[in-house]
Amino acid sequence: MAQYEISASKPTPNSDFEFYTAGFDILAEKPYMPELLVAFASVGQVGGPFANYVAMLRDIKRQEVVAEMVGAGLLIADPIAPLPSAVDALVSELVASRLASIKTVLEHASGGGNAGFRIPAFLRVLSAAETIAGSPTAAAHLLGKNSAPFTKVLTRHHVARARARYAQAVRSWLAAFHLPAIDALVAITEVDRFWFLALQKVRQDAKQDPFHRRLRGRALARALDEQRALWRQALDAANALDDRAGLSLRTVFSLVLVDLACARPDRALAA
Repeated sequence: MAQYEISASKPTPNSDFEFYTAGFDILAEKPYMPELLVAFASVGQVGGPFANYVAMLRDIKRQEVVAEMVGAGLLIADPIAPLPSAVDALVSELVASRLASIKTVLEHASGGGNAGFRIPAFLRVLSAAETIAGSPTAAAHLLGKNSAPFTKVLTRHHVARARARYAQAVRSWLAAFHLPAIDALVAITEVDRFWFLALQKVRQDAKQDPFHRRLRGRALARALDEQRALWRQALDAANALDDRAGLSLRTVFSLVLVDLACARPDRALAA
């Protein structure tokens, strides 16, 4: 049958499917982790792409600490009056310790324990594309763009079969870390969808550059990554999309949630 003449695990050269798969391969290595860890370790003013996220998280933790102290009768609830300097210092210390705990877990998530599985990039792309496009047929069309004329491309059958393989890959991933299936599954699929939309915007923006306009597929992903780290471009694009939707830092929160689940890639599941 025609749908078996090509393999979904080997994207058609120069296709958008090849671009997205290459992008997901880059992101799967968690290249953003070092800067995320630095942001968590910074005292005072935080810089870098995760500055707003860490600042927001610090504010949330501070509110939690103050609420707990009020609940324990150690403070009188007064949202207007500033805290006494000694109490403020204690609150800051408790907040710092909670952020340090998160940093410890993130360090574990980025460690080289070789205990994890990697969900294959092509399955993540196929799943995200179907979610965004709305059907297997529309997803196949979306991913087949920019393929050379008369080249065999994906069909709806590839996308439909990939749905089951993606679900199995996620189940294996969850089993490896003894994670709660429903909550983690939602987090994983949402992150994949956000990254796909972000890479889609990065690719659209690249069309405005005369040099990148000529590139397709994996070559485009590599050229963009060499010019400026692709994860930075994708994160900027994701945050811009989130801001436009009125959900600031949604992607970063989802991204960190998955990292907290300790997905340390060391080998691909059988394709």
